[in-house]
Amino acid sequence: MENKYISTETFIVKDNIFIGLISLSKPKQMNALDMDMSVSIRAKLTKWKDDPNIKLIIITSIGSSFCSGGDIKKLYNCFSEYENAGHKNDITSSYSYKFIENTYKLIGEIYNFPKPIIGVSHGITMGIGMGVFMATKYRISSTSAKFAMPEVSIGTYPDAGAGLFFSQLDNKALGYFLALTGVTISSSDALLIGFTDHIFSADGNMAYEIIGTIKRLFSEEINDNLIKKSLSRISIKPNFDENSLIKKASLEINSCFDSVDLYPNNETEAKKQLIKIIKNIKNHKINYQDDKALHLWQSIQNNINYSSPLALFLTFRHINKVSQSQSSMDASEIIEKHDLRLSTKICQYNYEMKEGVRALLIDKDKSPKWSFKSVDDIDEIQIEKKFF
Repeated sequence: MENKYISTETFIVKDNIFIGLISLSKPKQMNALDMDMSVSIRAKLTKWKDDPNIKLIIITSIGSSFCSGGDIKKLYNCFSEYENAGHKNDITSSYSYKFIENTYKLIGEIYNFPKPIIGVSHGITMGIGMGVFMATKYRISSTSAKFAMPEVSIGTYPDAGAGLFFSQLDNKALGYFLALTGVTISSSDALLIGFTDHIFSADGNMAYEIIGTIKRLFSEEINDNLIKKSLSRISIKPNFDENSLIKKASLEINSCFDSVDLYPNNETEAKKQLIKIIKNIKNHKINYQDDKALHLWQSIQNNINYSSPLALFLTFRHINKVSQSQSSMDASEIIEKHDLRLSTKICQYNYEMKEGVRALLIDKDKSPKWSFKSVDDIDEIQIEKKFF
C-alpha cells in the first residue's frame, strides 16, 4: 500500500545483495504516525521479508524529528466522531482501535523480523515513535535525539512496548521513574541505559552514511559483524552534557524508590506503593547546590503534579503486569496481550485521554479536569476490573 508520508528506496551493495530504506516523511507533523502510515510500512516490510535480495532494512525519517508518536489530534477527533455515530460498545469498528491494532502489529513485526533492521533516530523520538525505534535490532541516534514516553500528561499510559523496555532496564526504579514522570532524556543518556547502541553527529543524513559504510566494508555477506563494525565506524564518543538526567539525578531517582515494592501482588498493594513513589518524588529536595539539577528536578515534580492520577495508576499496573510476563512471552505477544488490551479499554472509556489531549494540545489551557484528584481517590478494585 503506497502512502505519501512513507518513502522507500533500495540500494545495491553487490550483485543481488540490497539494503532497503524506509523513511517517515511527514516532517510538518514531526512524522506523527497514523493508521495509513503503519499499514504502508507493514506492507513494505512484508514484501521485503519475502524478497531474497533484501538483506538489511533501515528505518529513519526526514525532517527535524524521527517520530513524535501517534497522530493524537486525529485520534481526538475520531473519538468524538465514533461516539456521535452511536457505536460506543463496538470499539473494534473505530479508527482509534484500528490504528492501535495496526501500529502494535507493526512494532511486534519489527521485533520479530527475520532480517536485521537498523533504527536511525534524530530529534523528537517519543511515544509510538520510540516504540518503533526500540523494536529495531540495531539502534543509532543523533546527538539531537530526545527520548520520552510522556503519555501520562494526556491521560493515558506509555504504550507501544514501553512497558517491556522500561521493565528491562537494569535499574528497575529508573524504568518506573521514566514512565511515571514522562521526562525527556538525551541521546547520551539513552546510550548509557541501553536505549540506543551508538551516537552520531547531528549533521548529515546518517542512513545514507550507514549504507555507504556497509558498501565500503562489505566482503561476502551482510551479517551481524559487518553491521556492528559499520555503526562503530561512524559513531562518536558521547558527551554527557550538563543537562543529563542520569548524571544529575540518578541518586535522587533511586532515593524516591527506597523501600518501595515494585512487584506488588495485587491492585490494592500497587496503589499503596504508587502513592509512596509519588509522595517521595513530590517531597524530595536536592541536597546539593546545583541550579541546573534543581531546575531539572523541579520540572520532574511539575510533570507528576500535572499528570492524570488515573494514568499514573494504569502505568504502574501495566509495568507490573508486563514484568511478570517477560519470562513466558516474546515482545509481540506482550504487546498484543497487555498493550492492546489496555489501549482498547482506554479508547472505549476515553474521557481521560480526551480531556488530556484537549487541555494540552487542543485548547492548550493546561487545566485538565481529571477523573480523580489524586491516586488516593482511585477505587483500585473497580479500575482494575474495568481496564485490566
